[in-house]
Amino acid sequence: MTLSKKNVEPVLLDLNRNIELYADRGVDMIFSASDRSNINFPPNGGLTESESKQLDLIGANEDLKSAIRKIIANASAGVVFQLLTVVDGVATPDNAGPDWTGLKLIDEDFSEVSGDYGDMLHDSFFESYWPWLEQRPPNTWKLDNL
Repeated sequence: MTLSKKNVEPVLLDLNRNIELYADRGVDMIFSASDRSNINFPPNGGLTESESKQLDLIGANEDLKSAIRKIIANASAGVVFQLLTVVDGVATPDNAGPDWTGLKLIDEDFSEVSGDYGDMLHDSFFESYWPWLEQRPPNTWKLDNL
């Protein structure tokens, strides 16, 4: 798989941005009954009335919100990492049958001038958090402990 740095890096940074975004939305859904109608996965999902009432019993404080946000982000990052191991060809989906041949991510504008990214995506994924942090808009919370 030949990918260019100019196309891989924005994707990795955007994955980090979306992990933060959806972790924050998840926290909003836990602590705000009005946001819970936005649960759309699985497609037939959503919360039961009993589940929603249980969430209403949780007292919101900033430390609890931060902890839950980190747990959601970690779970999301795990899914992304696993997908990238399959794309990189170092893992096979558990449900892949004997006909599985792998898949490729295609760089539509690769040229030798732009340079080969060279690294495995899954190896680069977690490290791409730090460049993301440098360009992240200011916020009142953060996922890392720095």
